[in-house]
Amino acid sequence: MVPARAMVKAHIAGRPMHEVLDCKGRLRASRDDLFEASSTEQFSLVHRFVAEEILQHIEHIEQRVARMDQYLLEGLRAASAAVANHHRHRSARRGHAAGRDRHRHGQLR
Repeated sequence: MVPARAMVKAHIAGRPMHEVLDCKGRLRASRDDLFEASSTEQFSLVHRFVAEEILQHIEHIEQRVARMDQYLLEGLRAASAAVANHHRHRSARRGHAAGRDRHRHGQLR
């Protein structure tokens, strides 16, 4: 889980600030800066509710994007296979026609 998201989830869950900050991971801000910016004193139940709704909405959108990615990749795979088959078929026809032309012109015996 992304450190910032883990921190938001810990904040929403009402975890003590030291636990919220333990989720920091590799964020650039210092622990002191995060502590100051993340004070739970003004993070009311309403804030928690709204933050949870926003987070759930973001996660829902991420799931939809992943689903769309999968759909597009499957379509690209099918199109790629069709193009490859088309090129193989054209190459085989060209090779056959070239052999026929060489045979006609006495190049093959």
